[in-house]
Amino acid sequence: MKVKGEEPAWAVNPDDYEHTMTIMAALDILGTPSSDNDDFVGVFIDDVCRGTAHLEYRSRYDRHFATIVVYGNNDETGKPLQFKCYDASTGITYPVVKASLSGAECQPSFNPFDVVGRYSDPLQLSAVDMAEQEIMLARGWNWISLGVTTDDMSVPALFSGNTAIEFIKGKGEYMEYDGEWLGKPMTLDNTTMYMVQTNAATTLKVTGSRVDARTSPIVLKTGWNWIGYNQLNSMSLDDALAGWDVKPDDIIKSQRGAAYYDDFEWVGSLGAMEPGRGYMIYSTSNSQFIYPSASIPRTSQHAPRHLAAVSSQFSPVDPSLYEGNMVVVAQVVDGSMPVADAEVGFFADEECRQSALTDAEGRLCVTVPGNTPCMLTIRIFDGQHTYLLPQTISYVTDTACGAPRAPFVIDLGTATGILEYNAGDSSDETIYDLSGRKVNRSNSLKKGVYIINGQKKIKRK
Repeated sequence: MKVKGEEPAWAVNPDDYEHTMTIMAALDILGTPSSDNDDFVGVFIDDVCRGTAHLEYRSRYDRHFATIVVYGNNDETGKPLQFKCYDASTGITYPVVKASLSGAECQPSFNPFDVVGRYSDPLQLSAVDMAEQEIMLARGWNWISLGVTTDDMSVPALFSGNTAIEFIKGKGEYMEYDGEWLGKPMTLDNTTMYMVQTNAATTLKVTGSRVDARTSPIVLKTGWNWIGYNQLNSMSLDDALAGWDVKPDDIIKSQRGAAYYDDFEWVGSLGAMEPGRGYMIYSTSNSQFIYPSASIPRTSQHAPRHLAAVSSQFSPVDPSLYEGNMVVVAQVVDGSMPVADAEVGFFADEECRQSALTDAEGRLCVTVPGNTPCMLTIRIFDGQHTYLLPQTISYVTDTACGAPRAPFVIDLGTATGILEYNAGDSSDETIYDLSGRKVNRSNSLKKGVYIINGQKKIKRK
């Protein structure tokens, strides 16, 4: 499995500008010359992207270069250019890049038709050991953590200017924004996760020094722990958690997935740890670990067995609507036989909270979002029919229903039947019989099995 860091979305629309200039540059990252065609450079005026270019190898010079076309207008002549770069091997964005020409540090500016540097004497761009972390936040609740550290890690300093963020919650502490940040002052830590609530989708940008994992261990106590992922590249669970003396029945969960350790590998709907995201670990013992260096390649030879959350037959809600979740470790059987590739939906009334496919052993491991206790019902789609199950699950935040070695068993043989259809429920229905013939919608539809809006349902009366 290959896991990647989030590439910056730098882009420019040439039609918005009158003029161009050209820069021929070489790049080094923390003192090492870049020779990766996937690395790229961005040029900015007043923090607005005006040009990008990937590194390309020039055999005549036996070196990689970025040939950058920079766009601007007449009234921007003389404005200073800022440079940023992206290291594809680690997934890290460097927001501070110094420029030098012919061995002397310089500050290039925008000048129409100008050419800065030559392949024989390029503009040398050198990434400084600072990193910019961009965390995409959905409207609603987001579990976050930070992979950079700044001189001021207080909530007002980190969230300054971002009015979409209105609430942050740590374990046992919180602050609320109402024109200013209210509550007991919070200072964020790189080893902990936080829950952030927003009133609109937004991006949290933090520039600072990369975290030294060796001095920022993750300390676990028996039970549930709020943990941060303090690295800036994505890693598979095998790589990220290699330093943890993990035990069977230990569980890790995010806002959107979960996985457990089954003696040999991680199994579940969570495949990797991603920068900027927060996690919770259920540990069966007190322990601690550190993450590997962020400079390791973004690959893994050990991909976890994936029990992925899906949304084909059922339509789960966006987890951002809810603050918390619970873990369900289950196995679907029909009598004594496991049922593979069955889609299982967990419902609160008629709202689908989560949907997942079973693996070859009929197993699944997912998170089900929620806030307050409620009863979850279960539906299963086997590719032909949607069945109602008599089993229910009591939703309680930060609990687990089932365990890796004792999963919650869902027996398809106890299903109460196919979901029934009541004619006249909707005017937007498309109805076919089992031979594929379209049926005119009518309140006098005969008893039988029909395809209603793509789902097979039975009319009993």
